Amino acid sequence: ANYYEYINIVSNLAYDYEDQFSERVNDVYAVLNTSQINCLELREGFDELGKRTLEEIGQKYGLTRERVRQIVAKADKLLLENAYTVRYQIISLFFHLADKEARYVPTSVLKDYLKENALYQRVLYLIKIGNFIIKYDEEMQLLYNEDIATPEEFANEIIDAFGDIIDKDAINCLDSFEKLVIQKYYRLYKNSFYLRKGVNGYDVIALVIGDVFPDGYKVDSEKTYQILKEELIKRFGEDFEIPTRRAIDTRMAAREDYCLAGRGIYKKKSSCATIPEELMTLIINFIYSHYAMVFYKSILERFKVELNSLGIDNAYYLKGLIDPELPAIFHTKRDYIQTSQERISSLEAVRQFMKSFDGKFSLDDLRNNFKGVDDAYFANIVYGEIDNGLISLSNHNFIYESKLQINSKAIEALKQAIDDLFVFLKEDTITSRKLYARIYLTNRNLLDEFKVVDNQFDLFSLIKCLFKNDYGFNRPLISKDKNLQTKSLNIIYNYVKKLDSFNSKTINNYTSKMNLRGLYSYLSFMEDMSEDYVQINIDTMMSKKTLSLDSDTLLEIKNILNLVIDRYGQLDTTSFNGYALLPKIKYHWNKYLLIGIVRSYLSDSYEINNTDTAYDKTDFVIRRIN
Repeated sequence: ANYYEYINIVSNLAYDYEDQFSERVNDVYAVLNTSQINCLELREGFDELGKRTLEEIGQKYGLTRERVRQIVAKADKLLLENAYTVRYQIISLFFHLADKEARYVPTSVLKDYLKENALYQRVLYLIKIGNFIIKYDEEMQLLYNEDIATPEEFANEIIDAFGDIIDKDAINCLDSFEKLVIQKYYRLYKNSFYLRKGVNGYDVIALVIGDVFPDGYKVDSEKTYQILKEELIKRFGEDFEIPTRRAIDTRMAAREDYCLAGRGIYKKKSSCATIPEELMTLIINFIYSHYAMVFYKSILERFKVELNSLGIDNAYYLKGLIDPELPAIFHTKRDYIQTSQERISSLEAVRQFMKSFDGKFSLDDLRNNFKGVDDAYFANIVYGEIDNGLISLSNHNFIYESKLQINSKAIEALKQAIDDLFVFLKEDTITSRKLYARIYLTNRNLLDEFKVVDNQFDLFSLIKCLFKNDYGFNRPLISKDKNLQTKSLNIIYNYVKKLDSFNSKTINNYTSKMNLRGLYSYLSFMEDMSEDYVQINIDTMMSKKTLSLDSDTLLEIKNILNLVIDRYGQLDTTSFNGYALLPKIKYHWNKYLLIGIVRSYLSDSYEINNTDTAYDKTDFVIRRIN
């Protein structure tokens, strides 16, 4: 039957419908005798004092527990046989009281409508035992249309509508069923708001982060953390307990509902790209094809077109998306994926590849095998392998000493050529250019013995490798003095100390003019010079005498530093913007000047950590020395 036909029945009945309805219900119960009525009402708690046990009822009427059970069972059977006589009226009443979609009616609504508790209890019990489409859920105190949904489904609708957080005052506007749902599935959190059970304080913070930072939350950022704190206080009040930045950063990195989307950036997974299954299969096959390990950057480069079309434009984002989808046999690291049972680092994998060549190999060989990886990464490995017999040749070519295949006679002849040139020029130092030219003119066959030598650059590298304990080297110089390289650095130091100020250009011009080897690290050089000089901008240092800071100014600077470090634990130049607080001096404040003064004047009180090894890329973190 189409029970929606009952919706208008109540409104079309006579004016004395309520009396008629009450009489019809009582007529159903009239089939019961006094004993059956009394036992049933006590057993079901019709009098609002709660349900009695069989034993309690038996004591009241002098009956056994089993006899009470039999009486109630008989009453149920008689009521069930006669309930059909009021079936249509009860269903019509439900549709009259239900929401506009005729889905459910809280029992409190039925009770208010019927007014009399006795009538309410009798109708409720008929619905409970009757074979109607209208059902009664005692736990949730709900009448519902089973053709539409169950109470659990209605409850889930309410939970989905409210989400994980409900304002404390919002429940005042809810009906009794909605309040029961809140009571069952939520808890009052720190007397601030209702929080869905199973959700913790960090989940709340993650929800706020998802709202406030749709493009991703940057960890290890004081600025981002302050924005988050302000939003949490705005939403939940001053009493809301906000974890430390480090605690939030750690939790965000571990959350399964957030994804790494950039360097130190975590984004809600629901807002992230989805890699199609077919593309994911291709990526996994590509990883399998690489022995030992593969860089995320190599994967990004191989599938650049497909991934970019999905908005995946960096290796961090790629890592965040594919790591959960990879087979368990793969082991993920920060920059690469291990694909073999043997645990091997990315550094060792590149080294093994370099050593697999029987002769020369080039930077392009490394680029092609490890696509997408920065040249600077290879440069660091190459530099470290110099001590392991790697020879750096011209045009970014390399060869290991063990792969040279040079006979001992040729090596002896080369050493003799070097010593002869010292004698010929009457000098203790010669250049590789002059040596190459002399051998080319007088003994070209000797160069043919060294197949890797195409120019004076290659010759210098070969000699430095073969005779590292016989001469001093500072490209392109070869010297009888084995300390030539150390003297070169001392020459630069001695030159600079005569100047009131210097910068990287000053150093480069001097080393070029003097044909000296350039500095390996200008950042380290500036740190070494900080005893007598102060860094004032990105690459300029000025003598302490010229800068001339008095003790009062230094004390004021120190007080400001202490205030910042007391509040934040450190001073990070990536986020520090309090230069206006510092005392006025004759140079404009910037992070380099601040670091320079701390390094040159206050090194006993503070330590400085660089965020990069390049002087023109690094930021700085200042911490107090305990």
